[in-house]
Amino acid sequence: MRHTAFFKSGISRLLKRAWFFLFFLGCTSLLLAHDPGLSVATAKFGESGLKIHLAMSPTDVQFLTPVDANHDGTISSEELAAARPQLEAIGHEAFAVKSGSQILSATEVKIQNDNTGAIQFEIFYPGPIAGEIMIRSGILNRLARGHRQFLSIRDRENKLLAEEMLDVTHDAYAVALVSKFSAPAVQHSFKDFLILGIMHIATGYDHVLFLLGLLIVGGSFKSALKIITAFTVAHSLTLALATMNLINISPSIIEPLIAVSIIFVGVENLLRRNMDKRWLLAFGFGLVHGCGFATALRDLGIGSDGTGIFVPLFAFNFGVEICQMTLAAVLLPLIWKLRERPQVVRRLMPTGSCLIALAGAWWLLQRTVF
Repeated sequence: MRHTAFFKSGISRLLKRAWFFLFFLGCTSLLLAHDPGLSVATAKFGESGLKIHLAMSPTDVQFLTPVDANHDGTISSEELAAARPQLEAIGHEAFAVKSGSQILSATEVKIQNDNTGAIQFEIFYPGPIAGEIMIRSGILNRLARGHRQFLSIRDRENKLLAEEMLDVTHDAYAVALVSKFSAPAVQHSFKDFLILGIMHIATGYDHVLFLLGLLIVGGSFKSALKIITAFTVAHSLTLALATMNLINISPSIIEPLIAVSIIFVGVENLLRRNMDKRWLLAFGFGLVHGCGFATALRDLGIGSDGTGIFVPLFAFNFGVEICQMTLAAVLLPLIWKLRERPQVVRRLMPTGSCLIALAGAWWLLQRTVF
């Protein structure tokens, strides 16, 4: 019996240390990780050729050429002017375009930045437009691993002809024109936006850490269900309102607030004992996180014309929920099992909450100072 008890005690200690190591390693990797990014390309046919508009964040452009000289996260007019030759070269390499059997070459690239800080490329491809049009991204293999590029193709009246989510393993898309500058109109792809929602959580480390901070304290199944439901309702509400442009809060405000939410939940885990009303906290900060989710859809132009919004919005939010529920289904049983051991409650949970708060503090500094 003593040998059995000793064996169980040893296994228990080993599990605790392994859990602590994995948690610490996970939080450290979250601190060092970066969102792989999303760029948006819109190809539009005209009388004399094709124009592609490409929008990229300064962080993504930095993978291609140094443009943010003072590393403040924004591109000044002076920095843009200094980097213009390199940016124009990137524009010429950004896409390979083929019309039928003829390869079209970019002859003009215009560069500007907008009030959100994004770098805007206008790339012109003169030549005949007929038959099958193939557009291949030439820069995805130079961007962060996992970077996605949303490509939409429109006719001269701005009617949507095709759209596709590209990545390094699927970097080209072709559309056959049934008449000059026209193709069968398509609806927004449910699958693409579903995957976008899943990936937004899977690579949205701040959202994942906030959810972990809410759940790490344990509690009953009913309590966890109330927290997850409140968070879901709140972020779904602001996601819809922000996507439809009924509310419009700058990312420069939302992103630091998301970091504050992570700090708050980590500190509250350490100081508060009664978590009965924690669903209120989840709802309040869920409103903030929903505005953060909406950025991904607004970057794609969803809701900008008031049409075609239901399918992308529903699919994206459904993808977010799938990923969140999967995380909860994995984390909660593990947390409940660990909390059966008093020493885990005394040591590992406070340590985890400290790491969560520190991660939030680091992100807050990144988004306001660095």
